[in-house]
Amino acid sequence: MTKKIQILLVLFSFISSLNAQNLSDSTQLFSAPLHIPMYLAGNFGEIRPGHFHAGIDIKTNQVEGLPVLAAADGYVSRVKISLGGYGNAIYITHPNGYTTAYGHLQKFNERINGFVLEKQYTQKKFTVELFFTADQIPVKRGDTIALSGNSGGSGGPHLHFEIRKTKGSIPQNPLKFGFDIKDNISPIVKNIALYPLNDSSIINGKNEKFIVPLRKSGNQYVFQKNTPLSARGIIGLGIEAIDKLNGSNNRCGVYNISLLADSHLIYSHQMDEIRFENTRFINTHVDFYETKKYKRRIQKSYLNSYNNLRIYQGVQNKGMLFFSRYGHDIHYDITDVYGNHSEVSFAIQLDTTTATPVASIDTLPLIQYNEDFDYKTNDIHVHFDQMSFYENTHFSYKTGDTVKYAVAPIHFIQNLYTPLHKYMTVSIKTPQVSQEEGNKYIGVSLTSKHRLLAPEGGTYHNGWVTFKTRSLGPYTVMVDTVAPTIKPINFSKNTKNISNLKKLTFKTDDNLSGVSSYNAYIDGEWKLLHFDRKTGLVWVDLTHHIPGKGSHTLKITIGDAVNNFKSFTFDFIW
Repeated sequence: MTKKIQILLVLFSFISSLNAQNLSDSTQLFSAPLHIPMYLAGNFGEIRPGHFHAGIDIKTNQVEGLPVLAAADGYVSRVKISLGGYGNAIYITHPNGYTTAYGHLQKFNERINGFVLEKQYTQKKFTVELFFTADQIPVKRGDTIALSGNSGGSGGPHLHFEIRKTKGSIPQNPLKFGFDIKDNISPIVKNIALYPLNDSSIINGKNEKFIVPLRKSGNQYVFQKNTPLSARGIIGLGIEAIDKLNGSNNRCGVYNISLLADSHLIYSHQMDEIRFENTRFINTHVDFYETKKYKRRIQKSYLNSYNNLRIYQGVQNKGMLFFSRYGHDIHYDITDVYGNHSEVSFAIQLDTTTATPVASIDTLPLIQYNEDFDYKTNDIHVHFDQMSFYENTHFSYKTGDTVKYAVAPIHFIQNLYTPLHKYMTVSIKTPQVSQEEGNKYIGVSLTSKHRLLAPEGGTYHNGWVTFKTRSLGPYTVMVDTVAPTIKPINFSKNTKNISNLKKLTFKTDDNLSGVSSYNAYIDGEWKLLHFDRKTGLVWVDLTHHIPGKGSHTLKITIGDAVNNFKSFTFDFIW
């Protein structure tokens, strides 16, 4: 290790000590939102599909129903119920300039729930969003505001917790606020990647990406095998690194990655805050192909043409390396928020061979990332707005076979491994049918094996189905004429007296376009129907708006996105 790198590492250590001081200074701002010790299943800035994780995920010992506490004095400023995302969520605004968010809740406290129920019955909707003034629901530090749960897009019981700057609603790294979380584990580094950044660049004799697996050796990471590296032209680097915290085996994100070439800092990023409007730029921050296809979360140490993230510092020449007269000594320093760090050092020699890369003769249309682009044939129209791609990209398209239930062939628009920033508009030619029949047509995305990936929706007009989507790959149009299913779970339809039940639970499913509407009525009066989209469970809570004693009729109606409806009627005694 050179003396200059040693000095820089001392500087990194000093910065870490300043961070530790900031942690100490911030300790009194917020208390823990749960009574139990804080072990994390996810941390701030962690790589997620299409976004950086905006908070911390606190383990709840695989159970629901733990008291969730206000982290500081303030007032409940917002409550939201959604089918995905944070599910049941509460936002508390504090006088210190921050707002805390609490997601995936099971239920709200009685006072908050009263406001929510009133809104749901007024709007006759399960999903609602409410905003409050400072005098409506004031809270004190440690007040129980809800019970922890697994609602929304949660993959298991936990509490999602965020700290945001109130002005601008900008998520901050909660681990910089002094919570009692143990972490003396250094980041784990898995791979180094080298990228040729133009057609004339060479890495080990080829114009191809090169990935080098690593192994730990003390506090350093070294190549698993003796792998000499050589390069010529313009090269970019990337690194796959994760972090782990004490008491948790979950894969978390690292706080800082810094890259030095010949002892000079050329790239650094640090996860202090993430703006929601920029979080999708994660698709260009990572190697999207490796992430999507192989689950390798390689973070690039160079910047593409279109990247508005504000996490970068000290970037020189967009982090790119130039190999023309000499090689470079490379050093990575990877740090977590508590100052634990790991290092990787290696050399890349100048490739002095006479080998030259074979120039590709690419006749595909070129999309300029900062211009609109249209592609039209007799069977498909595709439109991209400017800034839909992160760099200039050759557009590829082909058609394939027609799969089962489809009314159009497969249209391969680029591939599943190219990132797309904005929605593209796609129109696919279909058989000419009546508007009523066409309303059952729906655009769908497919997997690499041509199975249904996701319904994309769309509208039919004069032999074309048009929809918007924010991912590339195979698409087709299918017809959906099958209504959703409804099945009782905690009772039999032959049961009459249900006075001992607190709720009636059903399982619903849809074959294609997805459940879109769900309503319940008792004796013709609308009744709140809860819905958990990930499990397909719907239920009527009989503890609120209880029907009077005697005989009653329950009717549940479930509709999909193309208006196929299924009803279930049940006569009962309460």
